[in-house]
Amino acid sequence: MRRHLWIFAASLLLSACAPSINSWQQLARDKLQQSVAAEFGRQLGRGIGTVVTALGAEGGYLDDPLVRILLPPPLGLVIGVARDLQANPEAAALEILMNRAAEQAIPGAGPVLQELVAGLDSREMAILLEGDGAAATDYLRSRAEDAVLAAVLPEVDRKLEESGAVAAYRDLIELEKEVETLKGQGEELAGLVASDELGAYVAGKAVDGLFKHLGREEQAIREVLSRPDLSAIGLSKH
Repeated sequence: MRRHLWIFAASLLLSACAPSINSWQQLARDKLQQSVAAEFGRQLGRGIGTVVTALGAEGGYLDDPLVRILLPPPLGLVIGVARDLQANPEAAALEILMNRAAEQAIPGAGPVLQELVAGLDSREMAILLEGDGAAATDYLRSRAEDAVLAAVLPEVDRKLEESGAVAAYRDLIELEKEVETLKGQGEELAGLVASDELGAYVAGKAVDGLFKHLGREEQAIREVLSRPDLSAIGLSKH
């Protein structure tokens, strides 16, 4: 009889403790989620720096097929595959100057994005972390693309003017117009980006390339954070 009473008392005690155990488990889960979200924010901030530095290096755009800036359409389409120096030296040189301008201007995007990430609280970062593989990048783009363009465009304009790219583009347009007119196909150059809009075209492509690489960087960060042993990234230290 006494043994049965002890079993009954133990059952009551465990039942009373169950809500507390569940509360502690939920608290632990919430704490882990906050830690992972905070680490996600830190890694994202570092990732922005990594991407901007890589694109800002010589060849960052020019040597990367994913983000290389080509001549504005339809001029680039008319010239076609004749991009090597021997076949079309003017077009090839202009592309080099455009990509160099993007590489020299893109560092201006870093502080804009870094400030936005730094301003996100843990709840907002947790929501982004729960999104798809590029949720944070999409958020940054929706909130800061115009500001990034505004930061990059003046330097792009300046570099294009200094290098002679704008004048070269204007000359190339006139040359191609003459060639296409002689061929009776002048209408193929309709809708061409004007020479005074070349900077906006290059800046837009540069920013688009930035977000393409940032999306890849975010996916890599998520893969690291999804590993079972989070101490491998130093999470336990924060």
